[in-house]
Amino acid sequence: MKLVTITTGLEELQELVPLLRDLYFSGSVELLSLVNTEAEAKLNAYLNIHRRLREYAWPPPASDEPLKDQKLLAAARAAMMEERPDLILWGRKSFLQDGLKALLRDQGIAEYVLGQSSETSVKAILSTLRTLDVQRKPVAPGLVTVDEFLTPHWRKLAQTLREGPCLLHTTPHLEKQCREKLPAIDWHTQPTLERYPQGLSLLESSFAETPGLRLQELREKCDETYSLEPVNSPISGARFNFCYHDYDNEFALAKPDFDLKQALGEGHHTVIWDARSGQAGSHHLPHPDGKYPAFFTTWSERQPLWYEKYQLPEGEKLKIVFADSQNVAGSVLHHADAVNRFTSSVAWAVTDQPHPFIGPREGDEHTHYLRGAKEPSPELRRLLESADCFVFFEDDDENSDHWPFSLAPFVEGKAVLHLYIGFRVHAKTPLMCRAGRTILTPLPHLLKMYPESHFYAGFPPRIPDSEVESPPRSTEDGICRFLHTPSLPHWTTSRYPYHKDTEAFLRVARSLKAKYKDRVEFVQVAGWDHKGVLEARKICDVTFNQLRGFHGLSGDEAMALGRVCVQYFDQLNTNRHREYWGLGADFPWLNSNAESLEETFCRLVEDPDWRSRVGERSRHFMRKYFSPQKGILPLLYHCYRAVRGGTTD
Repeated sequence: MKLVTITTGLEELQELVPLLRDLYFSGSVELLSLVNTEAEAKLNAYLNIHRRLREYAWPPPASDEPLKDQKLLAAARAAMMEERPDLILWGRKSFLQDGLKALLRDQGIAEYVLGQSSETSVKAILSTLRTLDVQRKPVAPGLVTVDEFLTPHWRKLAQTLREGPCLLHTTPHLEKQCREKLPAIDWHTQPTLERYPQGLSLLESSFAETPGLRLQELREKCDETYSLEPVNSPISGARFNFCYHDYDNEFALAKPDFDLKQALGEGHHTVIWDARSGQAGSHHLPHPDGKYPAFFTTWSERQPLWYEKYQLPEGEKLKIVFADSQNVAGSVLHHADAVNRFTSSVAWAVTDQPHPFIGPREGDEHTHYLRGAKEPSPELRRLLESADCFVFFEDDDENSDHWPFSLAPFVEGKAVLHLYIGFRVHAKTPLMCRAGRTILTPLPHLLKMYPESHFYAGFPPRIPDSEVESPPRSTEDGICRFLHTPSLPHWTTSRYPYHKDTEAFLRVARSLKAKYKDRVEFVQVAGWDHKGVLEARKICDVTFNQLRGFHGLSGDEAMALGRVCVQYFDQLNTNRHREYWGLGADFPWLNSNAESLEETFCRLVEDPDWRSRVGERSRHFMRKYFSPQKGILPLLYHCYRAVRGGTTD
């Protein structure tokens, strides 16, 4: 159960703190506090994750502009649609409570006002909260007409279909729409020709008694077959709302009726049309961003590889400078190494000083440290002047105070990209919006803050093949070992979105240690260099990443070693990653939340064969989707696109 509090001032939040602390230590509720003021954000008395309401405001307010009245209400409405809580815990009466009432009713979000019942124990209050959650259901149908849904898709259909005959499976109304919108196509609803060059199933499965039943007939009659179906959208008059495996409408008011994947048959390839950023916007549910995502399907004997769409034209090469004055996690080093090692392009890493835990290969001529320099060396000046493209990390740019000299003269007139990784750019809109420049981010919640940006999953550091193949120590002694690498060890930092849920790990560790005794060990590692952390990962069987909804380096590196990764992956992250890697990507990590974490850990201890199978799936996945060899290609594509002025045509 996901429980959210919304407060507009410090006193309002302080009233809720005792209960929030009890709920946090119970470990059975996903907690999020949405706060308005800086004083609330700095309060260390509560331990659960907090987010500022201004993070959901669009357009983003200036850093010195207080959020109040209708702007505050609009931000709170967006937060409710994006966070999708099960229940709201209110303190004192707030104008937001009345302003959000209709939306909460429509979404089926239950409400509990502190003190509304006589219960005082956490157990009794939790029981009441769960009862409220079960009882409350969405009441707004949010019906969408077929005309409304298809509006953004006609243009792409026109680009996809060729002039000439097309066998059409759809409703009578949509047949008429096809003839009006695409008059150059010779539409046939009955097969009067022996064979057709193309066929289209347009929402046919949504209205059919059995989804996909007529697709085989269309495929047998047509050289090329296309299908377009909504992503879990309540189309007026339709019988079915679809998901595709775990890809679903993140703003849906109801669960899907049917997994479209089961109806499409062998050889299909499905992509998303009109994909969204995840930012709610001001439209009505279940399409508050004005987007109408659709499953577009083709059939082919050869399935395209996920990275093919990112490959540069043959013979094209780039000169790229990766620049990060503070060397966050050594990312500039890893990116430059991947470009130079696995592509025909060339790259340099420019940063202040070596990373305390991660460094370049010995004698690496592609890494330049600027600590102590007052001006660029002749060699550095030449490479800066010859670069086609600059990629800045996090909040850096050519005018950053951390550079010993300005990079502006070298950047002027060149393509510039910004890679946003996390905390240093979190909610720093509008300052970091970078008008006219390309922004990339691997974190979908940053994609919501910067909806003009592009999703880029990145990749973990390269691991030598000899280390990837090494087995865990449990193959020798039978002890199952769990590893956690907390990045922010102080207890108050659990309130920040990038914390790694150390308390949840320790709570389950205490329980399992008492149950399994010497059959299990729990390891925490922090402050070690990368080589030492890698050795710890190789010894252990399982890495616990976090329960914040997204993946990170800790779990990614564990999977590359063939180890199990346990983390919580929410719908927002699921959707963005499937749009990136493809709907058929076999995510190998074990998706767990606070309530199921202990059960997941127990099974891993008791079933070493399953543990081994998940580890092998993880290793295979990382090689196929998330290795430096593959992972660097989308970044090169975006660099090439920026050099070409935003187009690859």
